[in-house]
Amino acid sequence: MEDPWFTYFRGRGRIQITPRNAKGWATLVGFVVLVSVPAIFLSPLLNRGLWMLVPFLTLLALLTFGFIRFAISKSERIDLDMSASELEEFRAWKRRGKR
Repeated sequence: MEDPWFTYFRGRGRIQITPRNAKGWATLVGFVVLVSVPAIFLSPLLNRGLWMLVPFLTLLALLTFGFIRFAISKSERIDLDMSASELEEFRAWKRRGKR
């Protein structure tokens, strides 16, 4: 398996996705650009009427949900409730499986 692009931390009441390498950061920058460009072009239209707000917010929600799902699929998952010894055993088991 290739090197994960993101690190997905999960614990009690906490979920965090962090870029791990250049591919992860490039994907995050691409997502920000993908969201920002429509927002920039939409702002003059919102001055004339709010009719474009609902489609934009729907698109924004779909893009964000898709990005989160994509990032989780390309990430190494770390359970924060797992003890340090369990985590080290898990990583050793994963390394043995790659060979």
